[in-house]
This record gives sequence, C-alpha cells and structure tokens, in this order.
Amino acid sequence: MLKQKRGKKSKKAQGVFGMPFSMIFSILLIIFFIAAAFIAIRYFLNIQKCTQIAGFVDDFKNEINRAWNSQSSSYTYTSSLPSNIDYVCFINLTKNIHDADPDWKDVYNDVKFTRSKEEPNFVIYPLESACDLGLIKLRHIRMPDRNPYCIVPEKGKISIKLEKTFEDPLVNIE
Repeated sequence: MLKQKRGKKSKKAQGVFGMPFSMIFSILLIIFFIAAAFIAIRYFLNIQKCTQIAGFVDDFKNEINRAWNSQSSSYTYTSSLPSNIDYVCFINLTKNIHDADPDWKDVYNDVKFTRSKEEPNFVIYPLESACDLGLIKLRHIRMPDRNPYCIVPEKGKISIKLEKTFEDPLVNIE
C-alpha cells in the first residue's frame, strides 16, 4: 500500500515534466505556427507598402508626362503614401541648399552622400522606408526655387501642384 501512495505523489510532483511528449510537441507546434503567421503578415504588409510607393511613383511620372505633353495644364496631383514616409522632396544636388527648412537640410545631406545610377531630383524620405524606390530622376520638370523643396504627407495623402503654360517648356512644381 505504501508503494501506491508514493507512486501517486511522485506523479503529482512531476508537474510539467510529467506531461506526455505529444502534448509538449503540440504546444511547440502551436507556438511555431503563431510565430510564422506573424512573420508572414509582416512580410505581406511590407510588400503592400512597397507596392503603394511604386504605384505612386509610376502615377506621378505619368501625370508629369501628361502635363508636359499638353499645351497648358494646371492641377493638383493627389495620391496616398504609407504612413512611414516623412517627406517627398524635389532636390537639385548640383546647387547648394537654398531657403530650406532645417529638417530638409538633413534630406539634402543624406541624398548627397548616397550613390545612385542617375543623379536624382525627386526623393522619397526616409530612404530606408522607400523600398529602394526613394531616389528618382524625373524628366520634364522645372525645379522649385527652394532647394530642397519637400512636401509633408498629411494623414498618408500627398498633394503636388503641377502647372504648365503654353510658353513653358517644362512642368512647374509648386
């Protein structure tokens, strides 16, 4: 009789280590699948942000070309960007900083020391959040007087005024 009581006490005292192997294995599998699901969700959300930035860049280039091909045009291009984008900037690296906000000077300096195939004149900042689409060479635009000239997205929306008159060879950014 003493042997049975001791056996019962020892099984109770085992606690977690007394769980069957299949139960421990099931718990580990559940933890693994939950972690994998979070990693997959984060990956697809990043792809969504990169796709949104790529769509913005393509649409903006098309709008500039449409304005440039017209005899005269004046409208505001509005689009959405991911919330992790701080600025959209027009920048001329061959000129010095002129009439720029102090925060925009950091953008100028960061871009100046970043290598690119072509010299960019349009920057999506911060570059780390722009999915390698942050440095762009736009054609057919006249740069604003401010260097750099940055626009801050408001609640994920960006508005850029494009204007071209009959006499202008390039599209003005305001």
